[in-house]
Amino acid sequence: MILFVILLKKEKVEDGKSSKETEKVYSKKHKTSLNNKQKEKGSIPKPVVEDKCYYGLIGRFVREIVQATEALGEGVAIELIALLSASISPDKIWTPFGSNRTVIRCNALLVAGTSHGKGISSSQLGSFIKKAKVLNENLIAPIFRGALSTPEGVIAQIRDNELDNVNYPESTGNQLLVFDEEISSVLKIIQKTNNTLSNLLRKLFDGSAVEPLTKFNRIRCENPHVVVCGHITPKELMLNVREDDVYNGFLNRYPMYYAERKVLKPFPDEIPEKVINELSRELIDILSGLMKKRGNYPTLIVSKRGGTQFIKRLLLSEKGMNLKSL
Repeated sequence: MILFVILLKKEKVEDGKSSKETEKVYSKKHKTSLNNKQKEKGSIPKPVVEDKCYYGLIGRFVREIVQATEALGEGVAIELIALLSASISPDKIWTPFGSNRTVIRCNALLVAGTSHGKGISSSQLGSFIKKAKVLNENLIAPIFRGALSTPEGVIAQIRDNELDNVNYPESTGNQLLVFDEEISSVLKIIQKTNNTLSNLLRKLFDGSAVEPLTKFNRIRCENPHVVVCGHITPKELMLNVREDDVYNGFLNRYPMYYAERKVLKPFPDEIPEKVINELSRELIDILSGLMKKRGNYPTLIVSKRGGTQFIKRLLLSEKGMNLKSL
């Protein structure tokens, strides 16, 4: 969860070989223009991700993909975090919240301009995920790539009960990662009068039972575990977000991460198959270890019992791994 805040800062270029390409993008004239704009009264500097944010397995994914392509480190990181949170059963890992539990559901919106590398980030990570599924499909949450339209459609996908209507698709279970490259369409839909999609998305984040009140073929999911990750441009975000979305709790359930293209690489490097296999295998090993454990997040981190190393490898820096308490 801490990564939500950390990733709001923007990554610096860390590949020394890409310095010439970076200079092409950020020419002296362009840099001067940006500096002048930032000096203007009331201007806010753009957030920058620090290199130390990318540690552990997530950092290795980011470095391998970013060094070889025009992918955005922020995009790779948040989509991988979303996948992990959707794949970890809510019965296995949680954070205590008074008399209740808060399950880790890492929704995310990547805010970046057109042709800045949003799609590249997703497609490159997709190759690793595809490989991980081959190794053990049961450990990776089902992924729906497309647009959300109606509450009934989402609930039908994760419903608990079987229906007589043969036209309904087969349920994928209560766990689901929704990836929408045009999340602005959802913002437009929820603006329509009497549309309940916004309410559904808020309930899904909270893990509340969902059941639309219909006359026939009533569908229900008692314990939904759905994570939503999407792409949007800054202009679309400004045009389609209403004041209601800010104050009704919808937007604060979707952390936003701003990113910009850092290099021009028309001929990307090849990522060796050995690297893809290695990182995919480690991802599966970590998920497999987590599925064998059960407990709240802080207790599990500082525990010395077997299996704790899986979370350490995934989330903690070397300094964090040495902490005696949280």
